[in-house]
Amino acid sequence: MLLQLFDCLEKSKEISTRRAAILKVENNNKTHLVLIKGFLKVKYRLVEEVTKKSLEEAQLAKLYNEIEKRRLHSKLYNARKNELVSVSDSSRWLK
Repeated sequence: MLLQLFDCLEKSKEISTRRAAILKVENNNKTHLVLIKGFLKVKYRLVEEVTKKSLEEAQLAKLYNEIEKRRLHSKLYNARKNELVSVSDSSRWLK
């Protein structure tokens, strides 16, 4: 949400003096709003520009990576690569 707000303010700062003033105050105070892109780049190890789409992809990748590290879930992820295993029947053999 902060990223979307920051992008909205950045895009319309030339049109709206009020939004430009908000951005100036935020920049001067170095608030979370201004620092959000740098924070997200570090947290999700993003190389490219931080956009809504790249952030969503990075968040999903991190979530799947964390889930895959769990013991029972790792069995499912490893089996997912095997075409002989039915993932829909996984509830039977994951127990």
